[in-house]
Amino acid sequence: MAATATLTFDPATHTYRLGSRVLPHVTGVIKPLEDYAGVPPSVLEWASERGRMVHEACQFLDEDDLDESSLDPEIAPYVEAYRRFLEEVRPEWYAIEQPVHSDRYGYAGTLDRVGYLTGLKRSPRAVVDLKAVAKLSPVTGLQLAAYAEAWCVGGAAPLIARYALQLRPDKTYRLKRYDEPTDLSTFLSQLSVANWCRRHGKQQGDPTT
Repeated sequence: MAATATLTFDPATHTYRLGSRVLPHVTGVIKPLEDYAGVPPSVLEWASERGRMVHEACQFLDEDDLDESSLDPEIAPYVEAYRRFLEEVRPEWYAIEQPVHSDRYGYAGTLDRVGYLTGLKRSPRAVVDLKAVAKLSPVTGLQLAAYAEAWCVGGAAPLIARYALQLRPDKTYRLKRYDEPTDLSTFLSQLSVANWCRRHGKQQGDPTT
């Protein structure tokens, strides 16, 4: 029996490999659908760095290893928003910053959280993506659908709730559920287009970088 290939991730190049095969990643696939027209590159660069730092600090908080004194003052309010979410929704995480991939469709990514949101009335098993943004995008629904599909074993239809957790600079949060039934099929259509463009040298962008 052939050995099962291992998924690896190189953060320096944001490259996922399954064995020696480079896989498209979720955020690279959906990037052309995001609308950043008119936003200066310097603003986008800082927003990306801020998001990275918020994610890192929230992971430390979940792991009870956060050094409060090390927080950048601009990041601290977002972390307080996450702390408030933890207190009010009382999630029970069983995956944090977990790399996943889909054998069936040939893509990879790192989901932020999977667990039970025990403070909600229905206490659903959920995949949650943390967002330190001013406005949530419908494209996030595609991102979450891709993560949910990759999380589910054997390519079965995702039976998992999908949420974006918007962390705000005023220390508040918004938990938005995405349940558009065509989100996964739309993501897969975009994946097909991205792969076609990469094979033929078109300019849509490389979903592996």
